[in-house]
Amino acid sequence: MKTLSRSDIIMTRPGSMEEYQRFPATMLGWGLLPEPDRCGLPPLEECMRRVEEARLCGMKFQGRVEFDADWMGMIDYDPHFMEAVCIDLDGQPIVTWWAHRYRGHPPYNYCTNSPRYLEYLLYQVEQVVGCGSDMIMLDCVIPSITTVAKGGCFCATCKAGFSKYLKEIYSAEHLLSIGIHDIDDFDYQNYLKNKNVTLEHFITASIGNDKNSVSLLSEFLDFQYQGASNCFRELRTYAYELKGEPIAFSTNAPYAHPIHSFSIEHMDYYTREIRYLPPKNQIFPSRAWFEFKVAESFGKFIACTACPGDFIPIEEQEIPGFCRLWIAHAFASGHNFMVPSRMWTRRVANQPDGWYVSNHGDYEPIYEFVSSNSDLIEDYEAVGQVAVVIDYTEFMGLLWNSTQGIADAATPKLDNIAGQIDYQGVCTYLALNNVPFRLVFAGNAWFEDQVAAHDFQQYRRILRLVSGDNNSLDDQLSPYSQLITDWTGDMETLLVDYEPSIKVIGADNILALPRYKAKDSDAPAVIHLLNLNYETSTDSSGPTTNFKIEINTSLFGRDFSDASLIALGTDGDTVCELAQSKNSIRVTVPSLDMWGILRLE
Repeated sequence: MKTLSRSDIIMTRPGSMEEYQRFPATMLGWGLLPEPDRCGLPPLEECMRRVEEARLCGMKFQGRVEFDADWMGMIDYDPHFMEAVCIDLDGQPIVTWWAHRYRGHPPYNYCTNSPRYLEYLLYQVEQVVGCGSDMIMLDCVIPSITTVAKGGCFCATCKAGFSKYLKEIYSAEHLLSIGIHDIDDFDYQNYLKNKNVTLEHFITASIGNDKNSVSLLSEFLDFQYQGASNCFRELRTYAYELKGEPIAFSTNAPYAHPIHSFSIEHMDYYTREIRYLPPKNQIFPSRAWFEFKVAESFGKFIACTACPGDFIPIEEQEIPGFCRLWIAHAFASGHNFMVPSRMWTRRVANQPDGWYVSNHGDYEPIYEFVSSNSDLIEDYEAVGQVAVVIDYTEFMGLLWNSTQGIADAATPKLDNIAGQIDYQGVCTYLALNNVPFRLVFAGNAWFEDQVAAHDFQQYRRILRLVSGDNNSLDDQLSPYSQLITDWTGDMETLLVDYEPSIKVIGADNILALPRYKAKDSDAPAVIHLLNLNYETSTDSSGPTTNFKIEINTSLFGRDFSDASLIALGTDGDTVCELAQSKNSIRVTVPSLDMWGILRLE
C-alpha cells in the first residue's frame, strides 16, 4: 500500500508537469478530485489526466473526498438534499463559513449521520478510486458532532438515531426516571425545548465544561462521536472493496481536538493545515510543534502546510526565507511540509480569490536538500528522555472551552487560558531548552489510553501535567515516583535539577532535535540543528559560527568517534571536530545558516 513517508516531497495542489519537475516531487497532496463541472472546475476526465501527469512525473496521487468545500455538489447530486442538512435546536439549517451562494442556497453543513449525505460521500469515493488515486484524503471534515458549536444536530436522522442509542444503553426504568416514557416516540429536540433549554444555553454547555446543565447532553455527544467514527469507517471499507486491496487514508481534521479525535483509528496519516504566525509574532512555530508531538504520540505522520491566510505576510513582506524555516522545522521534526509553490490565500465575496505564487529558486533548494539527504530522514524516530503525561479528559476541557464558534475550523484555539495547563506552552518551553521529550496521554472513552502500555523506565524525568485528581493515573505512575515532577503553573520548575542531555555552547537560539533509526542500530544518529536567529530585514537566519554541541552519551546510548555537518546551502559534508570525555562528546560546528543535520557515527 502506497502511503506517506517522512522524506516525501509533496506538491500541495495540482499544477503543470513543468511545475512538478522544478522539484524532486514524489507525491501530490491535495488532489482536488473529483470536482463537479460547475464554476469552471474540471470534469472527471480532467481529473484522470491530472493523475496521469502526476504518474509521468513519478508522483503518488492523493485524491480528495470533499466535505464542506463541496457543499454545492450535494445540491447537484440529490434533489432531496435539504433532508441531509444539519438542523439546530431552533429548527434552522446550519451553514458553514463559505461566503458564496449556489442556486439560491447558502453553504449548508450536511449531516454525516444522514444516509443521503453518506451516499454522496461514497459516490465521491467511487470517483476518487476510479480515477486511479493511490491514496484518499477526507478534506474539510465537518461531521455532525462539530455542529454542537452552532446548536446541532437535530435533523430527523440524528433524533431517530439518538433515540435508538438511548434505548441501547439505558433500561426502561432509567429512561422513565429522567422523564422519557416512550423511547420509541422520543424527540430530543422537543425534550430540551420542554425543559426551556435555549439555543444559546445548549451551545454554551456543549462546548464548555457545564454539560451536566443540559439533560442527556453527554450521551448526545457520545452518540455524535460514534456517528462520526462510523462515517469514516464506512468510507474506508467501501474504498477497500472498490480497489480490491487496502488504500491509505488521510484527513485534515484537527486530531488534537476532542471533536475530531475519532479520526485517529481510521487514518494512516494526516494532511493538515496548521496555523503559522508571521515573524513579528513568533519565530519558533509552536502550534505546529505541538501538533507534531501529539501525532507522534500515536504513531502518525503529518504532511502539513500553513493555513491560507498565513501565506499573506510571506507574499506581502517577500520573506520566503521565513517559510523555509517552517519547512525545515517540519522535516527536522519527522514530519513533512508540502511545497508552497502556488497557494490559495483567501476568498472574499465578489472579489477574485487571493493567491501566493512563489518565485523560481525560493523553495527548490530546500526540497533538493531533503531529497538528497533522505537517508538521514526516512525511518528516523525522535529521541525522548522526558515523558510529558497529559490527562486527556482535562485536555478535552481546555479545548471544549476554547471552541466557541470554530468547532469546524482547521485549527481550533489552543492558547493558554487562566487556570488551565498551558500544554502547548510547555512543549515549546521544552523544545527551546533542547529537552527531547514525548507526549503520553492518559486516555478516556474518546481517546485510547497510552499510559498502561508505555515503558516509563526509559525516561530520566516524567512531567505530570495534571491539575485534578486521577487515581488511576497516580497508581500507574507510582513505581516511577522518584522521576515525577508535577505541574505547578511555573515553567521554570519543570527542569529544576535536570541535567540536559544536549547543550548548545557559544550560541543562542539554536534548536537541537535528536533522532535515531530504530530499525538499524548501526545507522548514524542525527541531530537536526535549526537556527532561530531569523531577521526579517535579511530574510535569513545566520550564519552562526563556531559554537559547540555537548551530547551526553545517555542520549543515544552509544559512543561516537566521527561527526559531520550536512547543511542547507553548502556543498558536501563538513567534518566537525569531536572531543570525547567520560560521559559526553563535544562537537564543534563551524557555521550554520538555517538548517543542518549533524551526523554522528
